[in-house]
Amino acid sequence: MGSEGVYCYSVEGKLVWKKDFGLLDLGMIGNPSVQWGPASSPVIAGDRVIVQNDGQKPMPGQEDGGPPNSFLAAFELATGKQLWRVATTDQPSWSTPLVMTHGGQTLVITTAPLAVRARDVATGKEVWRMNDEAQVRVPSPIPFGDSVLVTGGAQPAGKPLLAIPLGSTRTVSREKLAWHIDKGSPYTTTPLVYEGILYVLMDNGVLSAYESATGAELYRVRLGAGRSGFSASPVAAGGHLYIANEGGDLFVVRAGKTFQPDAMHSFNETIFATPALDGNLLIVRTRGHLIALGGV
Repeated sequence: MGSEGVYCYSVEGKLVWKKDFGLLDLGMIGNPSVQWGPASSPVIAGDRVIVQNDGQKPMPGQEDGGPPNSFLAAFELATGKQLWRVATTDQPSWSTPLVMTHGGQTLVITTAPLAVRARDVATGKEVWRMNDEAQVRVPSPIPFGDSVLVTGGAQPAGKPLLAIPLGSTRTVSREKLAWHIDKGSPYTTTPLVYEGILYVLMDNGVLSAYESATGAELYRVRLGAGRSGFSASPVAAGGHLYIANEGGDLFVVRAGKTFQPDAMHSFNETIFATPALDGNLLIVRTRGHLIALGGV
């Protein structure tokens, strides 16, 4: 919860442990006085929880060698004991880490404006990195096969989509990528891989589908005819994609290599949050309501 710290509760609501990281300064790059607040979520990896906090440097009042404000840390899930912590040199990032196992090693993969990094989840030691300057990182990295897909950065649409092999070592160059698409990266939304197809939703509502193994484009369409922007990420279940825009419209699109819209529902309230899936329920949070839709 950013400057409020990390809290662990039992399912009965009892506080088990908490950690305070002090003030986290996640101001706008180029204008630190504009405070957006954090968005990176803690990630559970076996017996530990991983926390990513990349912020402005230096902290206010710490210009003379204060502690670094950007770090990645692992804490024991049961007790909150810090297991390792590594300082980073990155600018603010709002991306959530990805934990993946490859070749018997579990990696925690983080994205930030200056680099994509894979670290050993047991020690925090860096395994590989790809230097990729992309101002502002919001979308989370996503897995598919033996690669990890990285998107995000300003300006939107002008940034690439990068497929980085998980088995990489040291510094990864463009020549060592599984594939890349030079333009079309989203600014806010996290892409989705479903049934072998990669779906990328731009903030302006342009939905693109690619072969996840090769990056070959299958189709590109615009949802909602520019009615509203998109901040929520697409989700999928039962052969369909569910995509919500900021205007409160929920688009239902059939998964597959061709674009087949099935339905659109309007809630008439702002939607920023990504819909959640639970069994046959699709749970949608609007500005004023929490709504469960059945039969998904």
